[in-house]
Amino acid sequence: MSLELALNLVLAGLLVAVIVYAVRLHKRLGAWREGKAELDRAATQFAKAAERAEAAVAELKMASEASGRLLEDQTRTALALKDDLEMLVARAAPVADHLLDRLQTRPLAGSAPIAVAAVDQRTQMPTAPTSLGAAAARVPLRAATAPIASERAEERSPVRSMAEQELLRAIADRRKAATPAAAQAGARGA
Repeated sequence: MSLELALNLVLAGLLVAVIVYAVRLHKRLGAWREGKAELDRAATQFAKAAERAEAAVAELKMASEASGRLLEDQTRTALALKDDLEMLVARAAPVADHLLDRLQTRPLAGSAPIAVAAVDQRTQMPTAPTSLGAAAARVPLRAATAPIASERAEERSPVRSMAEQELLRAIADRRKAATPAAAQAGARGA
């Protein structure tokens, strides 16, 4: 064997090894390119998702600010109505007391004296009633059904607020409920 042949055989072996290594390197580079393309797609999708999330956060922030403003407006309105109701209740109590005093001291012309049920001060609520029914429950019951002269004058007034109308209805309902009890009490006494 000559030296030349041995050298060619070594060179051929090395050449085969380089070809095998090049094929493996080519496969690995192909896999790397596919992975890089998938990574690029994932990065693009992540960027789009981040943009959508930022837009959703901005919308939520605007919605929460709007609902906060609405809640603040409703709270201001409720507080104003609460103050108005407290003022009305405070103004109505002395008027009701005055009317009751007038009823007890001076009955209507041509009618029998009006009996007014005594109100136990311990059972009255120390604060303003929370509903119209509670307000009507605090009004003392009258045994007579004759309307008060001031109520007759108010009935002639064409303009009444809803609160006045509801209060008058509650008083009338209390009178109707008290009428049978007063009639039974009068029948027992007779």
